[in-house]
Amino acid sequence: MNDTPQDSMQEIFALFRAEGAEHVNRITELLLAWERGSIDAAGLEELFRAAHSLKGAASTIGVDNLAEIAHAMEDVFGAAKRGEIKYDAAVSNEILAALDAVTAILERAAPGEVEEDVEARAVAARVKRLLEAGTEGEGPPPAETGPAEEKKTVTATLEPDAGVVRDAVKGKGRPKGEETVRLPVDKLDAVINRFSELWEEKFRNDDFALRMHEAALSARAASKALNEAADSYRSRADAADFSRQVERAAAALGAVHRELRTVDFDFEAAGKRFELDLASFGDELGRLRMAPLRGLFRSFRRPVRDLAVKLGKNVQLDIIGEDNELDKAIIEFIKDPLNHILRNAVDHGVEDEETRRAAGKPPAGRVLISSTRVGSRLLIEVEDDGRGIDLDAVKEVALAAGVIRPEAAEAMSPEEVARLIFEPGVTTKAEVTEFGGRGVGLDVVTANVAALGGTFDVWSEAGVGTRVSIQIPLTIATARGMLVEAAGAKFIVPSSAIRRVDLVSAADFETVEGKLVLRDQGRVYAAGELSTILEMGDDRGLESRPTVLLLSSPAGEAVLIVSAVWGEGEFLTKDLGAAASLMPYFSAAHVTGEGEVVLILNVDALVREIIRAEVALRAAAAPAAEVRKRSVLLVDDSLTTRALEKNILVAAGYEVAVATDGVEALQVLAEVPCDIAIVDLQMPRMDGFELTRRIRASAEYRDLPVVVVTSLDAERDMVRGLEAGADAYIRKSHFDQRELLSVIEQFI
Repeated sequence: MNDTPQDSMQEIFALFRAEGAEHVNRITELLLAWERGSIDAAGLEELFRAAHSLKGAASTIGVDNLAEIAHAMEDVFGAAKRGEIKYDAAVSNEILAALDAVTAILERAAPGEVEEDVEARAVAARVKRLLEAGTEGEGPPPAETGPAEEKKTVTATLEPDAGVVRDAVKGKGRPKGEETVRLPVDKLDAVINRFSELWEEKFRNDDFALRMHEAALSARAASKALNEAADSYRSRADAADFSRQVERAAAALGAVHRELRTVDFDFEAAGKRFELDLASFGDELGRLRMAPLRGLFRSFRRPVRDLAVKLGKNVQLDIIGEDNELDKAIIEFIKDPLNHILRNAVDHGVEDEETRRAAGKPPAGRVLISSTRVGSRLLIEVEDDGRGIDLDAVKEVALAAGVIRPEAAEAMSPEEVARLIFEPGVTTKAEVTEFGGRGVGLDVVTANVAALGGTFDVWSEAGVGTRVSIQIPLTIATARGMLVEAAGAKFIVPSSAIRRVDLVSAADFETVEGKLVLRDQGRVYAAGELSTILEMGDDRGLESRPTVLLLSSPAGEAVLIVSAVWGEGEFLTKDLGAAASLMPYFSAAHVTGEGEVVLILNVDALVREIIRAEVALRAAAAPAAEVRKRSVLLVDDSLTTRALEKNILVAAGYEVAVATDGVEALQVLAEVPCDIAIVDLQMPRMDGFELTRRIRASAEYRDLPVVVVTSLDAERDMVRGLEAGADAYIRKSHFDQRELLSVIEQFI
C-alpha cells in the first residue's frame, strides 16, 4: 500500500467511497424490508454478503474503523441467517445508527489518515450486543447451505492462472449485461461539450447551405432576366448580335445555376446525413449520463421511515417505475423537491393510526412514488392516502398572506387552490415543525422544476389523499423549441408546450372581466403580450396582425402574443445556475454560434401569469367586411411548415383552419366550412394519403379540392397521392409561395 503513488491512492479511495455508499444503500433497503416483514432467506443472505464486502473493502485499504463496524454487522446478519436473532426495533435502530456512522467515515476517508476512532469502536460494540440480546429468534427461515460437509472451513493460497488473468483483462468470461465503467463526470462533460461544439458547427453549415440556396435562386433569376432581355431584342435587326451574346451569357449563367442547384442538393443531402449521425451520436452520449431512478427512489425509504417514527405514524413507502432512466444531473436537481414533497406527505398528509381507524382506513398509511415515461419527458408522481388538502384553509391563508386577491379567489378551481401550497408563506398547519412546514420548503419544488423546463400539478380530495405530479425532460442537453421575437429580443418556446401558431387580427381580441382574451373556434383563451409580461416596453403587437402561440401547461391554456416567429429547431441548453430563482419566466438558456444568449421560456410560469394578470385592452380595429373569405384547411404536423404556409395564406386574404394530422383534419371539416385543403403526406395517426381517400369517399367533402404539399420527392409518392384523389402535388424542396397561391386560385 505504501508503495502506491498518491494519485493512484486518491483514485482507489474515490472508488472505495462510491462502492461503500452502494453497500450502505443496499443494506438500508434490505433492513427496511426486514422491518416490514417482507424479507426472505435470500434477502438475509444478501445483507450478510453486503456487510462482508464492505468489511473486506475497508480492510484492504486500511480503513479499520469502518471495517470494525462492518464486521459487527456481518456477525449480526450471519446470526439472523441461522435463525439466532429475530427482528425487533432495537436491531433496526442500532444497525441504522451504525450505517450513519459508516456514512460519516466514508465521507472523510482519505489516504494516509489513520486515526484511533473510539466512537466507531463504541458503535461496533453496541451492534455486537444485539447478538447477546436475541438468541433463538423466530426470524425468516435460514438459507439452505447444502450438505454438512460444505460447512468446513478451508484455507488455501491461490496463485492466479496467467491465461485467466489475460482473459479477464480482455473482458472474456464476464457475463453480458454486467459490464460497467466508472467514468469521472468531468471527462464525460468534456466529451459532451465537444459534442455541443459539433452542433454549433452544424448550425454554421446550415447558414452556409442557406446562402448557397439563395445564390442558386439568384442565378436562376439572372438567367431568366437575360433570356427575357434577349427575347425583347430579338425582333430588332440591329440588335441580333447583342441578342446572341445575351443568349450565350444566359446559357452560361443557366449552367452555373444548374451546377449550383446540384451542389445545393448534394450539400443538403450531406447535411442531413451529418445531422442524423450527429443526432445518433448525441443520443448515445445522452445515454451515458442516464441512470435508473432506482437509487434515488430507494434512498427515500430511510428518511420516510425515520420521519414516520418521530411523528408516531405508521407509513409504508411504495415504489413504481424505478427502472425508468433520467439524466444524472436532473436526478440531483429533483432530489430536494421530491424529498420536500415526501416529507410533507408524511407530516401533513398521512394521519396517525387512531385517526385512520376512526376514518375506516388501514392503520398503516401509504405513500407512493412512481415514474412513467411520456415521450421525451418523465412523469413523477407522489401520492398519499391521507387526509387531503384543506382547500378552504389554503385559500384563507393565501388571501391573508396577499398571495391572491379576493376577486381571483372566487374564480379559482380546486386544482388552482391546491397549487397555492407551493407559494412561499402558505401553510395550513397551526405550528411549523422541523419535518414539513408547507410554505417554507415547497417553493423549492416550483423553482427547481421550472429551472428544468418542467411542469407540476396537484390533485387533492378531502379524506382521500393528495397527488403531486411533476413532468420533466429526460435530459437537459438539448431541447426542441420555437424561436420567437418580442420587443426586438429573441426567445425560445419549448415545442412540447405549443399547440398552435397563428397570425390573427387585432379585432379578434376583446376584454372579458378586465382580461384580454382571444376567441378561437368557439373557445375563449386568456391572452398576454410577452413584451408586457417581461416588462420590456410596448411592443405595439396588437396594432396590426400579431402572431400568437397557443400554449398548454398544467396551469391551463393561454395565448402568448409575440411580434415574430423565426422557426423551429433543436437548441443546446445551458443551466441558469443561481440566477434561476431570480428569473421565474425562464428555465434555461441557449448560446448561439455567434455567442448570443437566447433565453428559454418557462411556459408554466407564463401561462399562470397570463391567466391571473389583468391586461387592459388597447384600441382594436373594427371587424373586417362581413363577406365570408375563402377558407383553407391546412394540414401538417410540422409547426414551422404550418406557421409559414398560414402566414402566406393569411397575407393573401384567406381564412385558415389548421390541423396537425388527418384525424384532426376530419374533425375540423365537420365544424368549419372549407373551400380547399392543403395536405402533407407524412403525419402521425392518419397520413395524407388516407385523409385524401376519406375526403373523396365522403358525400359531403368529395368535391373539396386537395393540394398535396410534401417533402416526398419520389415519383411513386406523387402517383400514390394523385391516385388517392389529390388535385395537385407540390414538392417542399421546390416550394414557392407564388406557385402555392397560383394553384389555390385555379381551384377556388
